[in-house]
Amino acid sequence: MEKLAIQAEESWRNQRAGESMEKAEKNALLRECQESVSILTGEIRGHERDLLMKKPGMAPFLEEIPLERTYYLVSTSAGEVGMDLHADHMVSDLTTLDSLVQRLGRVNRFGKRSDSRVDVVSDSSQMKEKKESLFKTLSLLEDHTRESTLDASPIALREILESPEAHEAFAPIPERVHTTDILLDLWSQTSLNDIPARPEVAPWLHGIQENLPETWMAWREEVSTLSEPELTEEELFLWFQRFPLSSKETLRRPTWRIKWTGAKEKKWVESHKDERVLLLSPNGQCRSLTIEELSQGESSLNFATIVFPTGLGGLNPDGFWDLSSTTPVEDVADPSVDRVVLEKRGDRYRFIEISPQLSKGSESKEEGEEVDSWSPWTTLKEAMREKESLLKKKCLLKLKVHRAQEWEDEPQERWLLLFKEPSSPSEQKGASKIDNHQEAVVRVLQRLTEKTSLPDSIKGALSLAAAYHDLGKYHERWQTAAGHEPQGGYAKPVSGGVDWRMLDGYRHELGSVVEAMDKPDVQSHPERELILHLIATHHGWARPHFEERAFPPGLSEETRNRTGLEVMKRFVRLQERFGYWRLAWLESLLRRADGIASKQEGEVEEMSDE
Repeated sequence: MEKLAIQAEESWRNQRAGESMEKAEKNALLRECQESVSILTGEIRGHERDLLMKKPGMAPFLEEIPLERTYYLVSTSAGEVGMDLHADHMVSDLTTLDSLVQRLGRVNRFGKRSDSRVDVVSDSSQMKEKKESLFKTLSLLEDHTRESTLDASPIALREILESPEAHEAFAPIPERVHTTDILLDLWSQTSLNDIPARPEVAPWLHGIQENLPETWMAWREEVSTLSEPELTEEELFLWFQRFPLSSKETLRRPTWRIKWTGAKEKKWVESHKDERVLLLSPNGQCRSLTIEELSQGESSLNFATIVFPTGLGGLNPDGFWDLSSTTPVEDVADPSVDRVVLEKRGDRYRFIEISPQLSKGSESKEEGEEVDSWSPWTTLKEAMREKESLLKKKCLLKLKVHRAQEWEDEPQERWLLLFKEPSSPSEQKGASKIDNHQEAVVRVLQRLTEKTSLPDSIKGALSLAAAYHDLGKYHERWQTAAGHEPQGGYAKPVSGGVDWRMLDGYRHELGSVVEAMDKPDVQSHPERELILHLIATHHGWARPHFEERAFPPGLSEETRNRTGLEVMKRFVRLQERFGYWRLAWLESLLRRADGIASKQEGEVEEMSDE
């Protein structure tokens, strides 16, 4: 925008024989450019895109309003679809006929003008890239031009689209990649994270496109805290599972455009090489790495998300990724969620709020500002309850980011806590019992399957799977890790979620399979295999396996080996019987019913031990 103002100033001087412009006039000119010109692309962060839509300069393109001056919108193909844009006039580069028709539909949308004009500009280098379709589009436009003018009304465009040659002017269909049973087998094994022979699925879903793969970027205040070496990749993954990135927090750009080889990029990397970011992979893994490691390509960025610390900058005021921007980035995560550090020193503790960087003019505490004074330490549970009472929110998750060291004169410990308002009054009543929760899931699942034409035997299998899917939570290890007494029998954890370290890899759904195998109504059911598979997969495992540490403690090695082998063989047999899609759909019915029942009970949908 500054460049546009400079050009306008030069034009002003040329018209006035080199006369200098006063500073006040320059500022007014810049302000007018900022108000009159809007830029829309697909690479703007969601938050700034939302603000753009509320900008006065965008209003004329979104609704019919009286104008006192001319407004301009500079847009990429992002403005073609998905938005009801309107303009009086348009200048467009030559594009394929299908895209051009979309753009033309943005002009004189309200039909109130008789002088709307569209100028289509062709570029010789562009013509070479998409030779056939662009030449055909240009040819069709010329064939329908009368007296140097082309009628671009909907009726006239329909005539062009109905011509026999129209399909030749459309964008080429992306090259399709052949799908094989071997690939489908590899993609279906979702409990295995690292299969070297398994390719990314995107080219098979979308075809081979020049803008794929893509990489997402986001900025969060807690990145530096989450980069503490004591946190495991599982705990990092759990944090973003409980507090996921929203679309307003992210921007995306083609991965090939994220380069670290230019002079500017190399200088930026060298200046920040030891600072840490978080990388969320499409397979669900999350890891902390330095800027230097990121730039050296030690992890694939294809369809991954890079989460930067806000203090690193890298986002300009318009919401574009810009390494020259050093201003701290505004954290625009869900404001209803509180991120708090609990710090314990000796027999005292305090809370430190992780406050988002807010827009200028907002009144808020600075990042890291102490929000409570030191208090005498009792227990972690009591400290969290105190904060819950103060915030009137529930602690969804606690991560221990620093453990006390033997050499410290005053031992220090730190936890990162996540607080959120209860979704309903019932959420404050405490976790429901396992039996009650399973019965609720059965009721939801029966309502879902009533609307299907599934055989009664399959409906019955789904209901039995729902009735026994959480039996493994009765195990004292799960109850203790969830914050309850060993014989508590609760379906959900207390504040702060399940303690991963106490759980030590135990998977409650595998425990449920072990228990359900001996139930008489499961043993006698014609769909016994399906019942046990649905129970095993309701958190994504058992496709095809469980890890060794997932078994209930105390099982003999023989039982573990036999059960683990049966889990894998069962998956193979059922996938051969039902096919890739139908088996996955049956699994999704139980998962969805589980989530709906949890929400109806006022609980957070179960993610705490996935």
